[in-house]
Amino acid sequence: MAQTGRGSGTILAARPTGKSPPAASRRLGLYSRVGARICSAESKDGDERGNMMANPLQFIQQVRTEVGKVSWPTRREVLLTTAMVFVMATLTSLFFFTVDLIIRTGLTQVLRMLG
Repeated sequence: MAQTGRGSGTILAARPTGKSPPAASRRLGLYSRVGARICSAESKDGDERGNMMANPLQFIQQVRTEVGKVSWPTRREVLLTTAMVFVMATLTSLFFFTVDLIIRTGLTQVLRMLG
C-alpha cells in the first residue's frame, strides 16, 4: 500500500499500526520493520545519483542493522519446509505421470481401433 507524494517523487509506505503481527508472520519472517518512508533517488539539488553513493561504510552498517532485524527461520522450520517441497514435487510428478499414462493408453487404444 505505497503511495506516491504529490509531485515530490517520494514514496510513502503504510504506517505501522502499533499492533503486534500474528505469531505465524513473525515466525515466517513475513513481518517487516522497515521505516515508514522511502525517499526517491534524486537529491535536493537535483543530482540524479543522490546520496546513495555518499558513504559505502554507512551503507554497509545500515545493511548489517537491517539484517539483524530479520526474523530468520529455525533449522527445524527450514528442514520441514524443504521436506514439504520435496513431498509436493513428488506428488505432483506422480499425478502428471498418471495423467500422461492414462492419455497415452487411451490414444493407443483409439489408434489401434482405427488402424
